[in-house]
Amino acid sequence: MEKTDQDRPAGELACTSLYHLLDAHGGQTFGPSHERIATVDEVVRGHANVLAEFSRYPGRWILWIEFDRALYGDHDEKSGRYVQFAFFEDAVSVIGECADNRFLGERCKLDEGQLDALAALGWKEADDFHTPNWHFEATTGDALVTLVQMTGKTLLEVFGLDLRDPCVIRFQERILGSDAA
Repeated sequence: MEKTDQDRPAGELACTSLYHLLDAHGGQTFGPSHERIATVDEVVRGHANVLAEFSRYPGRWILWIEFDRALYGDHDEKSGRYVQFAFFEDAVSVIGECADNRFLGERCKLDEGQLDALAALGWKEADDFHTPNWHFEATTGDALVTLVQMTGKTLLEVFGLDLRDPCVIRFQERILGSDAA
């Protein structure tokens, strides 16, 4: 039986509040998608500026950064490693996610040491109610700084990427209150 908000301890409900907001507004569509190739160095050096830029344009934005698609192309039926971010209208709240093994192709799966490193950095483990990916919710400026630092360390130390490695960056606005088909 699926848990409802009434079944959860108060602390757990607060932890899931941003995820509830993702689906809180009935219909939704997506705006145009913008995609480009960048390097890991550009991501690590510019991630804080990107987050700040999205906060200047309050809205519901989704940002994906994919690594193995740029390195190997579409190599099997599952995705390669990625991080993704959902920005909220309040211009502060951001959910960061790091791909869980259940979504990764064999070549890209994280080993036990990498999974332990994600937890040590502060990523919360995937679960079926909250999110299927490793995640971190930032609702303050300090937490946003932490998310930026976690992201850089994840790419370089956990994923073992080189600063010259390519990645695909894609972002899109989620438009709320529209008639979703």
